[in-house]
Amino acid sequence: MLSIIIPAYNEEKSIKKTIKAVLSSRYGGKLKVFVVDDGSTDNTARIVKEIARENKKVKLLSKLKGGKADAVNFGIKKAKSELIAVLDADTIPKKDVLEKGVRYFENPKIMAVTCRTVPSNRNSFFAKMQYTEYVLLSFFRILLTSMHSLQIVPAFSIFRSKFFKKYGGFEVGNLTEDLEMGLRIKKYGYDVAYVSDSYATTIVPEKFKDLKRQRVRWSYGLMQNLYKYKNLFSPRYGDLGMFFMPAIAVGVSVLIFIFFYTLYHLSSITTQQISKLMGVGLPAILGSPINIDIALLISDPRIILGLFGFLLATTFFFLAKTQLKENLSFLNYLQYIFLYSWLLSFFYVITLGHFLIKKPSW
Repeated sequence: MLSIIIPAYNEEKSIKKTIKAVLSSRYGGKLKVFVVDDGSTDNTARIVKEIARENKKVKLLSKLKGGKADAVNFGIKKAKSELIAVLDADTIPKKDVLEKGVRYFENPKIMAVTCRTVPSNRNSFFAKMQYTEYVLLSFFRILLTSMHSLQIVPAFSIFRSKFFKKYGGFEVGNLTEDLEMGLRIKKYGYDVAYVSDSYATTIVPEKFKDLKRQRVRWSYGLMQNLYKYKNLFSPRYGDLGMFFMPAIAVGVSVLIFIFFYTLYHLSSITTQQISKLMGVGLPAILGSPINIDIALLISDPRIILGLFGFLLATTFFFLAKTQLKENLSFLNYLQYIFLYSWLLSFFYVITLGHFLIKKPSW
């Protein structure tokens, strides 16, 4: 038997579609769907009640608003099955995800199984960037899984209920409870499996303010959990402790460095041009020849490292596109590297300020 818990707060636009997708899944075992209404003020509860009257597999659980983790834990207490899945209310799993996911539990070391997540909306600039980002992350998680280092259980994941009974449910108050749960699973010596040949679709932010809010929350949660699980930075945890955990920390540091480095150079160039303009005048600048020393240019370590990094990034792009058979645009990928990555670094700078000074309110 498999219980699926869907925490929902004001999800009247998506909850029906999500439930219908779950009920139409190809799954041979018994299925029970618990929708936990976390104090919604819209028609979420009414919609779920109507579905529950028609299908006994669906049950509505209502509670006062306490956040996603609290809602999931409420559902976990009601579920009696060996396997429990947690599904975001705006996430739609493909029909074969469940049957492919449960097979991994034949391995007793597997405590959770997650799958690829792909944005369903891809029209705006930010949505296209996130589609590119999600595909690259999916490929990266395949690599992590092969090294027994996957440490996050986002959007749609299946768990052994005995792990919750022994080590507790999701941490209430943690801004990225899915990352915390994945790190906790690794802390106690278990693994997270990954379904790479199927996926679930989700809705991503399309407006800057929504994206900023989401990414600052995710970034803060990442820093919060890296600090909480600093003991995982150890040879005891194999590749996770010796390579991937340090790589995440270094990656965050590099993004923050990129922001300040770019800002410094832009201000430096602007200052130089203003000085020249004031000193010799605009006509003289426009009329002066441009001299480029090619030998000096190609021997510059920054240029060499930049070209090498771009070559690696391009290789990674084609590997991800081929492996996952996604329709990635190379133009969007270039925008992702040269524009969107800078924006991500900006979000991390904001997060660092919150982390060092004051935790943001959500």
